[in-house]
Amino acid sequence: MKMLNNVCPACASSSVAPLSRTEKVPAILFPIEKAKRHEVATDDIVTSTCLECGHVYLSELDLEFNSKLYGEYYYLYPFSALESMNAHYREPFTKVFDLFIGSAGEGRSLLEIGCSDERQFDSFLSSGFSCVGVSPGAQSSSRVEMIDAFYEQLELGRTFDVVVSRFNLEHIIQPSQYLEKIFAELSAGGRFVVQVPNFEYYVESGILFPFAHEHPQYFTAKSLRRALESAGFQVSALLGHDGLSLIAVAEKPTRTWNARERLQVTSDVLAATVDEILALPQRKVVFYGAGLSLIGMLYSDGRLSAASKQIRVVDDNSILHGRFMPRTDVEVESFSQSLVDQDTVVVLALNPVYHASVADKVTRAKPGAVFSLQARGLEKVYVNEPF
Repeated sequence: MKMLNNVCPACASSSVAPLSRTEKVPAILFPIEKAKRHEVATDDIVTSTCLECGHVYLSELDLEFNSKLYGEYYYLYPFSALESMNAHYREPFTKVFDLFIGSAGEGRSLLEIGCSDERQFDSFLSSGFSCVGVSPGAQSSSRVEMIDAFYEQLELGRTFDVVVSRFNLEHIIQPSQYLEKIFAELSAGGRFVVQVPNFEYYVESGILFPFAHEHPQYFTAKSLRRALESAGFQVSALLGHDGLSLIAVAEKPTRTWNARERLQVTSDVLAATVDEILALPQRKVVFYGAGLSLIGMLYSDGRLSAASKQIRVVDDNSILHGRFMPRTDVEVESFSQSLVDQDTVVVLALNPVYHASVADKVTRAKPGAVFSLQARGLEKVYVNEPF
């Protein structure tokens, strides 16, 4: 049963297009033993590309075939033992890690995904990191907590200061879920260092067939960035644009901003502020500042605008003097002491950076009270009589 994907796995755009189809490609593309050479299973490789971020991916996948690939053939790849990979893959990673993460690992935890050999932790251990490795077939170790499991199926129940993923993301069928899990298991302010093959380089360097069944994803610099940002990461660095691999350093923000939640708070504060102003009995209200905060109060639910006979608006911008707030009879005036008395409440509705200087000028006129409009609502600045 084929799994068809018409949505970009990197940026979730539905603006994708067919790219190529190659029939009956062997499950393993590395030379194998003579006795097994004719027994290798085959399947078509079908690719699509994202018109938004340039990502390339296998758009038709047989999950049973994919599982068989790893169970029966993947052990034949000798890459983990190839010293020739050091200069082109491992050394660039080490340089980036040392530059952006540093060698001071004392008291910090590190998780590496897809690392089955404890020797890959040598540099991390020598820097003082407390290390955990997760990979199918991981071997036990006295120096590293090695977990034999697929990371996507594992509940770790803890967070880490640093997460490392070297040449794993291109193997993941659903990278968005993989990255979201990493984001959730990274400490606030923690960093994720990810290394993937640079698809642009392989194509531009003249490799005639850059695809393989075990790589459902083919990242460009743009698509890797989009994938990380879509998962919530802030990308600090993305290096290797002209090399064999891309290495990204991404951070989990210490503070996340949720527009829906924040605007709900703003809406609640706005309603409460209008309630407070309307609850002031027999008071004239002078708003100092004809800006967006006043606009919000006048038009949020109509209650304050309906009481416009009690309202005056002053502003220091002379261009506004003589003009009216839309759909009201409220004229914008310049401030003068004659506008206020003990029966007047002044609300500072201008930018908070100006509140201190304006408050000093207003209080000299001795109004009934002066309130400052803040993110939390009204705050008393001056009271001439009990409220």
